[in-house]
Amino acid sequence: MVFDDVLAVALTPWGLLVLGLVIGSFLNVVIHRLPLISEADWKVDALDSVGGGPGNADFTEAPEQIQRDVSTGPSLTVAMQTTNIFPVMVLQMTSIGEESGALDGMLLKTADTFDQETSQAMDRMLAALVPIVTLVLAAVVGVVIIAVLVPLYDLTNSIG
Repeated sequence: MVFDDVLAVALTPWGLLVLGLVIGSFLNVVIHRLPLISEADWKVDALDSVGGGPGNADFTEAPEQIQRDVSTGPSLTVAMQTTNIFPVMVLQMTSIGEESGALDGMLLKTADTFDQETSQAMDRMLAALVPIVTLVLAAVVGVVIIAVLVPLYDLTNSIG
């Protein structure tokens, strides 16, 4: 794990937003690069083309590790689980998709869910920023008013 990426997810208030964006991006890249080949080979080939898709270093290294694991035999869910970066929901949905034979559909639903959650989180964060920005602007205006009125008050006291 790269230290900056761990800090971005763990220590910042928008860490879960970053995680949701990266996971949604990762899943979308996997889904949109699925080749139309046999079921046994598609996972390895799709993961081969994912490297470098998302901007997070952990998710840049994850496809390589998952590809190595899948090519040696374990299921995609087990390979994703060994990276320790995917939430439980992603692992469960991937497992269900593998068992039912509709992995691409499940990955698409999971990516859509992460995209919706991320969009909602972004909307909530922006809605919370409006009062904060208003208070900051009010404080700046207050400081400017005080900076103008104090010299005027001093000037009227020195004249009168």
